[in-house]
This record gives sequence, C-alpha cells and structure tokens, in this order.
Amino acid sequence: MPVRLTLALLLLALALLASGSCAPKVPKGGAGIEVPSGIPRQDFARAIALQRDGKHVRSVPYFRAAAAGDPNVAQLHIELAQALHNASIEMDFSGRAVRYVLARSQDRARARAEALFEASRGIELATDDQELAYAWFVRTRILDMSGDVAGALLSIERGLEVRPTEAMLVRTKLALEARLRPAR
Repeated sequence: MPVRLTLALLLLALALLASGSCAPKVPKGGAGIEVPSGIPRQDFARAIALQRDGKHVRSVPYFRAAAAGDPNVAQLHIELAQALHNASIEMDFSGRAVRYVLARSQDRARARAEALFEASRGIELATDDQELAYAWFVRTRILDMSGDVAGALLSIERGLEVRPTEAMLVRTKLALEARLRPAR
C-alpha cells in the first residue's frame, strides 16, 4: 500500500509540474496563436523577450500593444521604432536560401516608415535630455541603415544639440561625416 501511495503522489506531483509553470501565461488567440495581453508592462516584457531571441517581426505586435496601452511613454515608442526597423531587415534561413522575414519589399518599406514615425513620436514625448538624445540616435540609425546618410547626419546633429558631449553621438557623427566625404 505505501508503494501505491508513493507512486500516486509522484504522479500527482509530475502532473502539477507539467501543467503549471513559473513563466507568465501567454494569451492565445484563434488557432493557438499568441496575442498581446492588453497589459502594457506584460506586453513590453514579452516583446523584449522576443527581441532577445531575434524574433523581431513577432515582437512588433507586443511593442505596439504596449505603446497603445501607455501612449505617453516615450521609451515605448522608441522601442517600437527599433523593433519595426529590426523587423524590416530581419533575415531567416529557409532551407536553401537566406530570405527576408518580411518577404515583400513594400512591407519592409512600410515597417521602416512606421519606425521613423514612432521614433519621431518618442522624440516628441521624451521627458529628459538623455531620453531625447537616445530617440534621435535611434532615428539616426534607422535613416543610416535605410541608406539616407545625409538625413542620418541631420538627425544625429539634433541629438548632439541636446547632449553635445555624448560619446556615442559624437562617434556616430564622425562616422557619418566620413561616409559623406568625397573619395580621393
């Protein structure tokens, strides 16, 4: 009898462990697809986790939900801008070839345009000089990686107006200026 009781308790413990987890529950939509929870902090945490795993396209709905849930927080718009930009350049190996995750060029262009809009929104909402300079830096990065080096230079100069001695901003400006110098 004690063997049966021990076995039953062991099976019960395993069943409880299998059914429960320390990780927060991720809401599921139709067909088991995960969807944002509508709780800004929870959606932001999920978005960050997806970004860290390199799943930029999948993180965008969570960043969007977090920014929509708390629309006056600059950092949420800045992070959404980065996620959109990263999604526009995210690549994946599909067996035989490397391809963009956002396959259509118009989808990548739309993501870049939305990224620039969200970066501008972050600039408008920034509450201190550090946040504002960082928002300008993010906008600069998006423009630079989209091929608009002159626009990126103008953007980084705006960041330097706010924090003229910020080393990262100074280095970025020097690199952009070097790229715009004519070749000899």
